[in-house]
Amino acid sequence: MLWVISGSPFLPSTDTYYHLTMARLLPSLGFIHAFPWLHWTFFRDHFVSHHFGFHVLLAPLVWVSEQWTGDLVLGGKAAVTLGMGLTAAFFCAILRARSLSHALAWTCLLGCLPWHFWMRLAYVRAPIMALPLLLLAALLFIRQKPWGLFICGCLFSWLYLGAVTAALIPAAFLAGHLLGGSWTRRLWDCVILFGLGLAAGLVISPYFPDNLSFLWVQMFSAGFGATTDVPSEWLPFNAWFFLKICAPLLVIWLCALVYRLRQPAPLDGAAISLLVLNLLFFLMTVKSRRFIEYWPVFALLSAADLARFSLKDFDALSGL
Repeated sequence: MLWVISGSPFLPSTDTYYHLTMARLLPSLGFIHAFPWLHWTFFRDHFVSHHFGFHVLLAPLVWVSEQWTGDLVLGGKAAVTLGMGLTAAFFCAILRARSLSHALAWTCLLGCLPWHFWMRLAYVRAPIMALPLLLLAALLFIRQKPWGLFICGCLFSWLYLGAVTAALIPAAFLAGHLLGGSWTRRLWDCVILFGLGLAAGLVISPYFPDNLSFLWVQMFSAGFGATTDVPSEWLPFNAWFFLKICAPLLVIWLCALVYRLRQPAPLDGAAISLLVLNLLFFLMTVKSRRFIEYWPVFALLSAADLARFSLKDFDALSGL
C-alpha cells in the first residue's frame, strides 16, 4: 500500500479531502450537528456524521502531518498504510488461529487482489479501518471471545455506521456452525454480545437517535433500495470487467475449492462460516461495486481455509 500511494504527492478521491478536513476541524468544532457549508446538502440542518469515530482516529495523524509538512496529505497516507497493515496482520492471525500452514505466504497473496480493491483502499475513508475490524470480529468468533466481540461491535458502530455490513459476520458464523453441527452455547454468547456491542455503539453516540434514521436512508433510500440516480459506487460492475480484474483471485479460490472437494474429511463449522462469509460479501459486491473493498480479502481467506491440506500434508502423505 505504501508503494501504491507513493506514486503521487496527492491522494485519490474527493472523499479523502473531506475526511482529512473533518478530522482537522474536530478539536475546534467537536461533533457537529449541522452542515451549513453546502446549502443543498440533504442533512444540512440535521447532520449525522456516520464516520465520527474514524475522524477521532484520523485526527492525531492529521495534526502531526500538518505540523511537519504544512498540509494534511501525509497523515492521510499514514492512515491508509496503517489500515492495510492491520488488515494483513489480522488476515494472518486468522490463518494461524485456524492452524493453517504457510500463513505468511497466503498473506503475501493479498498482492494479487484486484486493482480496484487497492484503489478504493487508497481512499482515506472509514473502510480502511472497518475492514480490519471485520477481520478482527471473524478472528474473535473463531477464538470464541464474547466480550472481545462486544468491544469490537461498539468500536465498529462508532467508527463507521455500517452495522449492516458488520452483521454479516455473526450471520455467517451462525449459519456455518449450524450447518457444521458444531453449535455451542459459547458461540451463541458471541453472537448475542457482538449484536449488543453494535447496538450499544449506536446508542452511545453523539448522534443518537438521528443516526438510526440516517442508517436507513444511507443503506436503503440512497443505497440498495434507491429508485433514482445514485452514485456509481452503488451500481454493479460490468460483468466482463469484473471477471478481468478478479481473474487471479477467482482462479485461486476455484482451485482451492476443487482441491477441497477431493478431500474425504467434511468441512468444520469455522470453515463453512468463512465460506458463507465469502459468498455473502460476493453477493453484495455483485449488487454494488463499492463492496469490492471488502469481498476480495474474505475470498482469499476462504481459499486459504479450503486449501488447508497444504504442502506439509502432501509431504506427510508421500511418506506413507
